[in-house]
Amino acid sequence: MVKNKKGGKRSKKLSSKGAKNNTHNVKLRLPREEGEIIARVTKTFGHGMLEVLCNDGVTRLCIIRKKFRGRNRRDNDTKLHSFLLVGLRAFEVVAANKKQKCDLIYVYTNNQKIQLKQGGHIEARLIQDELKDDDQAGFKFVKDGTDNSHTPLADILEPSANSPKDNTNNDWLAEIIDDI
Repeated sequence: MVKNKKGGKRSKKLSSKGAKNNTHNVKLRLPREEGEIIARVTKTFGHGMLEVLCNDGVTRLCIIRKKFRGRNRRDNDTKLHSFLLVGLRAFEVVAANKKQKCDLIYVYTNNQKIQLKQGGHIEARLIQDELKDDDQAGFKFVKDGTDNSHTPLADILEPSANSPKDNTNNDWLAEIIDDI
């Protein structure tokens, strides 16, 4: 990357200070102490808050601390279904109708996510819930690789089993198909 020779306050934001990419030599960070647990993001709220499903099956509110915000956030991008290492708050008293809180410690990359799955460090419920969220989209996908260009229009417009049923009358659709 080119060295930033231009001066000024705003021009040095994206200089090459932190541009070195050492992702290939990163060691897999596992829970070391009591109170550290692996979790998967289920919702993002904003203002540095996420809803995570932890390895023990409990849904918690994850707080992104200031250390992971701002300039340092580029390496710690938290998206839906990304895996995190969170620290549980043992010192906090939780009300009956509130979620427990935890703090973000580490964000796993996609390569590290595969290593976690292969190493057996992730509970099966986290992976299964990820697949269930993809299935609830309301679409039906064909995995056999056949070409559906010759499929009748009525079969294409038919809703999948997971989508809500319509009570509308589709006689107009049958008339259009007959005209074709």
